[in-house]
Amino acid sequence: SRAGISEVTLEFEWGSDMDLLSMEVREMLDRLILPEDATDPVVLRFDPSLDPIIRLALAGEGDLTALRRLADRQIKQDFETVKGVAAAGIKGGLEEEIQIEVDQERLAALGITIDRVRQVVGVSNVNLPGGALRGQDSQYLIRTINEFQDVEEIADLILVHAEGASVRLRDVATVRWGAREREEITRVNGRESVEISLYKEGDANTVTVARRLRDRIGDWQDGKLPAGASLTVLFDQSSFIQQAVDEVRNAALIGGVLAITVLFLFLRDGRSTLIIATSIPISVIATFIAMYRMDISLNIMSLGGLTLGIGMLVDNSIVVLESIFRRRKEGQPLFAAAVNGTTEVGGAVVASTLTTVAVFLPIVFVEGVAGQLFRDQALTVTFSILASLVVAVTVIPMLSAAGGKLPRPGKVAEALEATGPVEALQTQGDQTLGWFSAWYDRLLKGALKFRFGTLLIGFVLFFLALWYAGNLGTELIPQLSEGEFFFEVKLPEGSSLAATDRTIQVMEKAAGAEPTIDRYYSTVGSRLVSGGMSLNTKAENLGQLNMVMADRADSEGELAVAERLRREFAALPDLEVKFGRPSYFSLKTPVEVLLFGDDLDLLLSLIHISEPTRLK
Repeated sequence: SRAGISEVTLEFEWGSDMDLLSMEVREMLDRLILPEDATDPVVLRFDPSLDPIIRLALAGEGDLTALRRLADRQIKQDFETVKGVAAAGIKGGLEEEIQIEVDQERLAALGITIDRVRQVVGVSNVNLPGGALRGQDSQYLIRTINEFQDVEEIADLILVHAEGASVRLRDVATVRWGAREREEITRVNGRESVEISLYKEGDANTVTVARRLRDRIGDWQDGKLPAGASLTVLFDQSSFIQQAVDEVRNAALIGGVLAITVLFLFLRDGRSTLIIATSIPISVIATFIAMYRMDISLNIMSLGGLTLGIGMLVDNSIVVLESIFRRRKEGQPLFAAAVNGTTEVGGAVVASTLTTVAVFLPIVFVEGVAGQLFRDQALTVTFSILASLVVAVTVIPMLSAAGGKLPRPGKVAEALEATGPVEALQTQGDQTLGWFSAWYDRLLKGALKFRFGTLLIGFVLFFLALWYAGNLGTELIPQLSEGEFFFEVKLPEGSSLAATDRTIQVMEKAAGAEPTIDRYYSTVGSRLVSGGMSLNTKAENLGQLNMVMADRADSEGELAVAERLRREFAALPDLEVKFGRPSYFSLKTPVEVLLFGDDLDLLLSLIHISEPTRLK
């Protein structure tokens, strides 16, 4: 709670019907008896779409009034026509207004009240429906339009008629164009600007909408802006999403190439490698079809599941092809070897695939955060390995039976007659991997000879793994470093906008002195709260300073800069500052401690005692 406003946050269990709960909360609030001067309570729901997907800064050599007018009347309206954009918000600069400065002495001398001035000005600027004019065959709608066109029209308003003379507004007041009292100040690299926040529609795709907006931004940057003006992208939510998706996609492609390369090194046969490699693209295409039918998008989790599944896509094909290969070496024709080899291992391949499905598929039915995070991944892995099973028992035998140069049955038959079946297969098997086969043969024989030592080593490694697992930290999502961070600023209640602005300027100088920071931008008089979870986003004692690193991949450099700035900001008087990073998964700080009590001074002293021992 603070002066004039109170907020209550409600948290519900996972799986709750939020629409029904919202109605129930509103019904309970309607039964409350509030003070007469209190406004009706507002119920807000967390919605990530309430966060802007792109934030822009309009700066230029002209005055801030002209920049605000340009942003409000042209740029804002242009961006709101882009498909998928819900709204565009403007803050900063100087907002125009018509100011009427009344001469109280002159007004009192003429016996005119201030309410009379307010009434005349209010009713003179109208644009209202005036009913309808009906004819015999038609009807015309009438609208009363009397809007001011310039300041002179306002100044010429007649307030009263006194003794045959009219007292106009210009006689008792000065009417002029001016700027509203400032509530927010925005700057980029220390230069004052106008910030434009772009919001997407609730069901629109972030990356798609951001791509369209980027094209429209490029049009403005290529010549639509007036001379001396610049439009800078401060924040783009889609860049992180697109970068993450691209990295996972590249990892999947690299994994597929490495899998095929390893197969070739072990098989040493181009045709066999090509047959097995066909299972990867066919299975991936089948997985995409299943993802489309299940309404699964290409996101970090689904692509991660596909990357995980690529390593297992070739397993079934290898087993089936090896069985066919062995049947072929025994002298069977291609067609018979394909049928008999697949039939022999078909049951084992199906069983091994279903065991993997049994591990991943139940994740779909998990409730809560884990279920929402890993559902797409579990389904993608399941689809991919089931598709690989179908490919292994259909496509692989077909390609194997299509002909080609496999080892001729005659040579194998001669070896069988000369040395026997076991010795013949061992002789050919020894040459499969060269020195690696010989090394593995010695290792396996040693493990079988000293079986108790082998078991002892296995148990020791198992218990060591359990011990290390118990010492590992646990968290929902690892800390993400995108090369961007911010400091939320809060001064004592009652601090003026000018005082907050002076503090932010000191912080900006410290940020500008860091050579590794590419740009910094600040907001004075407001802060950005994720998901619209708070009404306390605007106040003269609030501010926020955002910084973007020149090298976004340098996480250690980012931590060093943030720590230096944190120490400098801690020395500023009467300043409460909080470090944070843009987050897409969590709303809360890792640890929150709430102290309750009746003695406020005691609670404040306990807070100061705990600060030196805070976790870092």
